[in-house]
Amino acid sequence: MAKKNPQNIKMKIHTLLILFMLATPVAFAGQHLDKALDLYKKGPPAANQVISELNLELKENPENQQALMLLAITQRGMARFDDSLATLDKLEKINQKNKILNPQLYMLRVENYFFKKDYTKTKELLTAYWGIFQSSEDLKTKEQALSAAVEKALSSTQKSQRNPKEEAGAVAAKNPETEKEKAATAAMAVLAQKGIDSTKYAICPIDKNEPDDVLSDSEIKPFVTQAAIESDWWMVVCIPLRLGTVQPMCIYLDKTTLAVRPAKGK
Repeated sequence: MAKKNPQNIKMKIHTLLILFMLATPVAFAGQHLDKALDLYKKGPPAANQVISELNLELKENPENQQALMLLAITQRGMARFDDSLATLDKLEKINQKNKILNPQLYMLRVENYFFKKDYTKTKELLTAYWGIFQSSEDLKTKEQALSAAVEKALSSTQKSQRNPKEEAGAVAAKNPETEKEKAATAAMAVLAQKGIDSTKYAICPIDKNEPDDVLSDSEIKPFVTQAAIESDWWMVVCIPLRLGTVQPMCIYLDKTTLAVRPAKGK
């Protein structure tokens, strides 16, 4: 007896779920929709044929909800996310006219924005549709997985968008007791003693373990000396938040006592 291929079984289950989701008695299934459903079972290689048959179906029956839903699903699978969203908008208007609420439509819309990497919009829709997604365990599970993925993606995006100075200067964002924050606080105290307004600066504590892109930054590099990257020193670069308002400067601190040390030796 031939072994069953797990991938084929998985594909069949996925197809059955799609067909079950589309099996609503709302619209008459014409011959082109029937053909599109058969073609859909063949997987991604038949996607263009599926769309051709669905377009013919919709030409004859523009408000066929089954055809529109399968079209949006197929377009999403082909990474045609904007087309899929436009199809879902059209389907939503028809559903509203017929007083139908299809939770899968809203999940598909959320997935499109997620795959477009528009994580802000994805998060907004997950919040707006939360109640709809509580209608089944499958949708609840998907909503929870997407929410977690979006939070991770947003966090990663925000971190990657920071420039080296912002990354080095974001000392108090996570742990108020970090060594960097202590160095930044000490540097601000030095500025205050000199009568300098620290709020006009980005305060960036840096040590020898900083990545090269920080140490070679065009605004930081002039301050990088051999002494500045010794292990028992903090180099705190103070960069003006607005160019031309104040002069950039660098403060050197002893890492043990956080006392000011003179900058020696280039």
